[in-house]
Amino acid sequence: MRRLFTDHVAAARIVLVTAPTGSGKTTALTDWASWSNREKTDNISWIGLDKAGDHPAQLLAQVVHVLSAATSLPGAEELLASSAGSEWRTLLPEVLLWLERLPEPVTLVIDRLQAVRTGEVHHLLEQLIRYACPRLRLVLATQTRSCLPRPDLRSGGHVLAVPAHELLFTRAEADALCEERGVEPTGDLLGKLMQATGGWPHSLTRAVSDLACGSALDVQSVVARAQQESASLLAKEAAAHEAEGDWLTLLRLSVTGGPLDSGLAGLVADRPDAGRVLHHSADDSGLVTSHENGYRFLPGVEAPLRVLAHERLGPEAVEKIHRTAAEWHRDHGSPVRAVEHALLARDFSHAWEILRGAAIRLCLSGRGEDVLRLLSRFDKAQDAPSPPEADALHALALTVLGRAEDAAAVAERAEQGSVDKSGPTATAWTKWAIAVVHLMQCHRDGDLGAAMTHSEVVRKALSRTQSSMLSGSPREHEALLAPYLAMADWWQGDSKRARRHLNASRLDAELHGRTDQADNCAALGLLLSYLDGQTANRPDHLPLLDSGDIARALGNAYSSFVPICASRRAWEQGDLPAMEQAVQQIDRTSPVLRALCDTEADLLRAELHLSRKNTWAALRAVASAEARHKIGAPAGWRARIVYTGARTRLALGRTNDATALLPKGSMELQHPYGRLAAALVKLAGGAAGADVLTLLEPLRDCTQWLNSFRAEAWLLSARAWQLSGRPGLRVRQAIHQAMSLAHEAGNVRIFQEHASWCRPLLVACAADTGDPEGHVTSLLKALSPNIETGIQLSRRELEVMTLLVGDLTLSEIAEQLSVSVNTVKTQARSIYRKLGVSKRRGAVAEARARGLLG
Repeated sequence: MRRLFTDHVAAARIVLVTAPTGSGKTTALTDWASWSNREKTDNISWIGLDKAGDHPAQLLAQVVHVLSAATSLPGAEELLASSAGSEWRTLLPEVLLWLERLPEPVTLVIDRLQAVRTGEVHHLLEQLIRYACPRLRLVLATQTRSCLPRPDLRSGGHVLAVPAHELLFTRAEADALCEERGVEPTGDLLGKLMQATGGWPHSLTRAVSDLACGSALDVQSVVARAQQESASLLAKEAAAHEAEGDWLTLLRLSVTGGPLDSGLAGLVADRPDAGRVLHHSADDSGLVTSHENGYRFLPGVEAPLRVLAHERLGPEAVEKIHRTAAEWHRDHGSPVRAVEHALLARDFSHAWEILRGAAIRLCLSGRGEDVLRLLSRFDKAQDAPSPPEADALHALALTVLGRAEDAAAVAERAEQGSVDKSGPTATAWTKWAIAVVHLMQCHRDGDLGAAMTHSEVVRKALSRTQSSMLSGSPREHEALLAPYLAMADWWQGDSKRARRHLNASRLDAELHGRTDQADNCAALGLLLSYLDGQTANRPDHLPLLDSGDIARALGNAYSSFVPICASRRAWEQGDLPAMEQAVQQIDRTSPVLRALCDTEADLLRAELHLSRKNTWAALRAVASAEARHKIGAPAGWRARIVYTGARTRLALGRTNDATALLPKGSMELQHPYGRLAAALVKLAGGAAGADVLTLLEPLRDCTQWLNSFRAEAWLLSARAWQLSGRPGLRVRQAIHQAMSLAHEAGNVRIFQEHASWCRPLLVACAADTGDPEGHVTSLLKALSPNIETGIQLSRRELEVMTLLVGDLTLSEIAEQLSVSVNTVKTQARSIYRKLGVSKRRGAVAEARARGLLG
C-alpha cells in the first residue's frame, strides 16, 4: 500500500485519508512510514490521537515533541516548557515561527483524528493547515470527514482527499499478502478471496491469517468468519459515531446491494430522507460512494453490513426489504435484479413471473448468461418449485448463446412436457417460447424456408399469449422479434411486410432509448432493400451491421449478406479480381444460408465466365444455380437467375432457350431483373422497338430502383430507339442518361457487355458535347483496357493529334507547326479515317480511349 501514500504525499502538502474502521488506514500508513524511514525517502513523524487529543495545548506539545525528535531542530525545550499552563492561542504563533526554521521537508502523520471531539482542536488543526511552514506536510487519517468541518479547506485545494476505495487491496497486493503469510496464492484461491471480500483489508487480512494458521475450514467458511468479525468491528465503531436512526437506515439499505437510487432507498428504509443519509455517509464516513446517478456501498463493506442487518432486523424484515426492492426494480426496467430480490425474499412465484415476462427482452439484448444464472438459482433454492416453462426458457437462452445442440435437446424435453399443470396461459407461453427457439435456430442454420413456417407459428402463439405473462405488450415483443420475422417475410417474397416489422422494431427501440437496436434495424432494412434493388442508396451501414445487436441475434444467417453485397458491387464495377475474391468469401460462409449463398456463388461464376467469353462454362454455372432454385426464394433472387440465364443463352445464340426462361409470374416480371431480361431477349429476337420501350419505361424513371437498373434500362432504350430509326439526338440523350446513372452507381459492366454497339454511340456523344466531365473517356478506356491500338500514326500526325485536343484552330495549328493549312487538313482527315470517326471531338475521345495521347 506504500505506493498510494508515496504518490499522494508527493502531489499535495495536506492529505486527508477518510475510510471506515477496518479499511487498514493505520496499517497502511505504518507500513509506508517504516519503508520511507528505512529507504530514507521521507522523514516521517507520527501522532496517534486518543481522548487526550481533545486538549489543544497538549496536541501542540505533541507536535513539537515528535518533530524535534525527527529533525533535531533547536528551541523545542523552551517551547515545551512554556506550553505548561499556557493558552494554545498564545502558544500557536511561537510554534509556527519555530516550524519556519525546519531545515528540510518533514511529514507529520496524525492518526485517529475522529477521536477529536472539541471545536477548539478542530480550529487548531485548521490554523496549522493554513499557516504552517510549506516544508511541513500533514497526513490526516480519520473515519469521518466531520473532524475537518470547514469544507472550504477541501474545496479550496488546501487538502487532497484519499477516498476509502483507494485503500482496497488490488489483486497484486493480495498476492503479496498471501506470500508474506505463507499461503500459496493460487489463481483460484485469490479469485475467491477477492470476490468474497471485495479487497476489504480487514476481511481479507483475517481470512488470509486463518488460512495461514492451517484452518480446516474451506475458503468460503473462512471468509464468512472474517466478515462476521468485520461486522462486529463496524457495529462497535458505528455505535460511537453514527446516529442510531441513520445507522439502521444504512443497515436496511445494505440488504438491497448494488447501486442505490434515492427513490429505492426511501422505499426500503421507509423514510423520505434516506437519500440524505446516503449523501452524508458518502461525504463523511466513506461507507458509501457515489455511483453514476446514485450510491453504492464500498466493496467489501456491504457483506459485513448485510450480516449485521440480518442480526439486527430479523429475517421477516429482510424478506420484506427484498420484496420491496423486487417491485421497484421490476417497475424501473431491471428484471434481473428484480428476480434476484424476489428469490432472496423466497417469493418464487413472483420471481418466475418477472423472469418469464422479460425473457425475450433479456435474451435479445445479449443477456442470455444472466437468464441461465437465474435459472440455476431457481434450481439451487430450497423448496423452490420447478416452473413448467423452465425448459422452454432454458432452451431460449441456450439458443441465443449459440449452444445449438444443448438448446435442441432442452427444447425437445420442453415440447414433450408441454402439457401444462398450471393452466392454459402457461401452456401458451411455453408453445410461444419453443416456437421462438425454432425460429432462431432456423436463422442460425440458414434455413429461411423453415423459418417462414415458424414465423407464422410465433405470430399466432404470441397473439394467444396473455399480456399479463409478458413484461410489456405482445406488440412490444413482436417488435423485439422483428429482425427474425422480417427475414422470414423477405425470404417468402413479402418485402413490404418485412420492412413494416423493421420499422416497428426501430420505433420501439427509439421509444425505449435502445439506440443500437434502432440503428441496426434501419441498417437491416436498407440492406434488404438493396438486395431487392428497391433503393437508390448503397448499404453504407455494413460496418454497423457487423457489430450490432441484431447481427449477434441473427447470427450466421445475417452475416452471410455482407460478402453477397460486396460481390454485387464488384460485379457492377466490372472488377474481376474482386469478384473472384467475393466468390471465395461466400464459399467460406458454409453452412450459412447454404442454398442462397451457393446460388449467389454460381451466378458470380457465370458472370466471370461471361466477362472472359467462356460461355459454355458460364452456362454450366447458371444451370447449377437454376437447379438449386426454390419457390421459397425472394422474387428478386428468382428474377436474377432468369436475368443471368437469359444473357448466357443469348451469348451462345440460343434465343429460343432464352425466351423460354422469361418470367411467367407477375412478381418476377415486375422486378427490374425480370424486365431487363425480357428486354434483352426481345432485342435479340428482332422485336419491335416500341415493345421494348414499353417494357422499360416503368424502370427508367422510377427512383425507387437502384441506379444500376435504371442505367441499363436507358442503355437498352437507346438501342431500341436506334433500331427503330429514331433521330440520333434522342439516342445520344439516352446514352447520356445511362452514363450519368452508371457513374453514380459505379457500374461499367453494362457498357462492357454491350461494347459492340454502344462504343460508336459513346464516341458520338463525346463529339457532341466534348465530354467535359470525362465520363466517356473513362468508359472507353474500361471497354478496351488491354487492346492494342492497331493504328499507325506518323510522327507529324501524332503532333497534329496532340494539338487537336486544345482550342486551337487548324490555321493556328498550321502556324505553330510551320506548315500550310491544307497540309494540316489532310493530316486531320487521315487521323479521322484511321480512328473511325468523322469529327474532331470524336477523334479526341477515341485517341484518349486508345492511349494515343499518353
